[in-house]
Amino acid sequence: MLKKMVLIVLALGLTSACFGWTAREKLMAKRAAELDAYRKLAERIRGFRITSDTSVRDFVTESDQINTALNTFLKGVRTERVRWLADGTCEVTVAVTLRQVVRTLKRIYTRYYKGDRIRANDFDRIIRRTRKRVIRETGSGAPRDMRPEQIEEVEEDIVIRPRARRRKLPAIWRKYPPNERLMAKRAAELDAYRKLAERIRGFRITSDTTVRDFVTESDRINTALNTFLKGVRTVDVRYLPDGIVEVDVEVTLRKVIRTLKRIYNRYYKGNRIRANDFNNIVVRYKKKIIRETGSGAPRQRRRIDQRPRESEQSSEQEIQVEETVIEVE
Repeated sequence: MLKKMVLIVLALGLTSACFGWTAREKLMAKRAAELDAYRKLAERIRGFRITSDTSVRDFVTESDQINTALNTFLKGVRTERVRWLADGTCEVTVAVTLRQVVRTLKRIYTRYYKGDRIRANDFDRIIRRTRKRVIRETGSGAPRDMRPEQIEEVEEDIVIRPRARRRKLPAIWRKYPPNERLMAKRAAELDAYRKLAERIRGFRITSDTTVRDFVTESDRINTALNTFLKGVRTVDVRYLPDGIVEVDVEVTLRKVIRTLKRIYNRYYKGNRIRANDFNNIVVRYKKKIIRETGSGAPRQRRRIDQRPRESEQSSEQEIQVEETVIEVE
């Protein structure tokens, strides 16, 4: 019996700006995008630790710091799509099937689990009940040591396509190297993660205010967060004309309840809360998705001053990425 073999070839739609890079620079940018996509996939599937500390004095933010940490194992990830933008930025979309994720969980269960609350057939139920069979994420990478004259030579519009939307990059973002744009986007992602964690898991807040003779002399607020997030996905990215980038992230209520159940099984010793109470939350709560928006900005010291060009004002042509699929029987 003859087997049908399908060979899929992806043609990289390189724009004219990308031809200014050496082969090594393009491969380095592509590899950075792959690793960024792997990280996003791991954060979504396996979760990550997030900590945050903010200090406000007299209604002015003195310091704000967010840190995330991830250390896990991925398997079965495949690259689906590679896309190049006019400024040399590379975007790579990777995917892993739900069956592969469940297979890994089964292996961990068989090797290390000693309890009786989880059974082997529970993993098969996950596949039957979950509609989304493939989990996808897109990562980004930029060329190293981009020179100002290389940015000035870019005449095409840079089209950002988060999910199914297509947006042109505002002109102000062309004054920054592509890695600064990606750094700003990552800052917005972490800000959104923090807001989501503060809303779901809560945070510690302390405050000291001194008032003398009905006049406020000092006012200080501090917040601290240290928790674990899982199942978060990015749904939209917006680059604004004022140099701020916004990122929308969301997590389903079912994933939140699953995390609370895990905490309940490990640490709760009382009898006021029962396991089926978590299922009642899912049934009664109308809002099935929790969403937050984070913001980020580029580092001002890396800005590249350049005069407005006619191509930035009049060009309306969008970058097209060509994909070629070849079937071999």
